[in-house]
Amino acid sequence: MEAGESTDIITGRPESEVKGLKKQLKDQKKEADLREQAEFINVTLSPESRKLIDLIVKKLEKRIETLITNDPEASAYKKILKDVKYREDLAKKAIDIIYQRQLD
Repeated sequence: MEAGESTDIITGRPESEVKGLKKQLKDQKKEADLREQAEFINVTLSPESRKLIDLIVKKLEKRIETLITNDPEASAYKKILKDVKYREDLAKKAIDIIYQRQLD
């Protein structure tokens, strides 16, 4: 007796057919999601929506700052980033000064 292609135990159809159908459904879902997202861009581009989004972003930034301030670990990370940024700024200024001296 020869073994044929495996069958899906739920549908009784060949597994390759079931996999193909699942992939097709997944692709259709993905395309529908993308179309929905593309349509949403018209809503988000309106001036009123931009104002609302900007307001929410500002409130979220303020909330995140509050959370960071009240969390010792997050505060430490913030301090490290500030120190690194400060040193980076100093390095850039030094490079600018050296570059300007070379031009003079």
